[in-house]
Amino acid sequence: ATQDTDPDIEPSVIVQNRYPVYHSVTAYISYRPNPKNFFATTLDFANYTRGQLALPTGYSRSADPLMDQNPYTSGIAPRRTYVTGIIYNFNTKSAYGVPNGIGIWRSDDGGLTWSTPSVISNWDPNFFLDKPDIAVSWHPGLLGYVYVAYTRFKLGYANDTRLYVARSTDGGVTFGTPVKLRTGFIQGAQILV
Repeated sequence: ATQDTDPDIEPSVIVQNRYPVYHSVTAYISYRPNPKNFFATTLDFANYTRGQLALPTGYSRSADPLMDQNPYTSGIAPRRTYVTGIIYNFNTKSAYGVPNGIGIWRSDDGGLTWSTPSVISNWDPNFFLDKPDIAVSWHPGLLGYVYVAYTRFKLGYANDTRLYVARSTDGGVTFGTPVKLRTGFIQGAQILV
């Protein structure tokens, strides 16, 4: 899917039925030479549309892509595909600079083109946001609501890790205030709706 000479890692794959054609979309980290999230979309596994997922102003790197979608033709943002991931800058002291946060990209054409990411959350240099996960609700009353869970690591304090979740009711354009679910020794989240 990528054919890059640089390492490509941590792929996330989703298939969308856009009858009569199925779109297969892969989001992955590419080192060119710094980590950034890229995508590769195909309709036939022979020809691909590829590109970098844009970074918001003030951020120089991205990583940890995970995907989900609203596969239905109804609800909030029908047939929209999402990629969530971390967005950050490099810092020689801790490798993660300011700002660092969680972003979300959107595609309404089966992964051929992508929005500039919305920033779900960001923090100061004492914290690093990491390990995002995403779920789009298929429940009829909440069809298309987007949920993103992530971990906030306090640098140097392993027991003060916090697990958050944020929800969007407008197709991933904006998110409400993230809710803290737990504090302690936490690595990551898996969210299902």
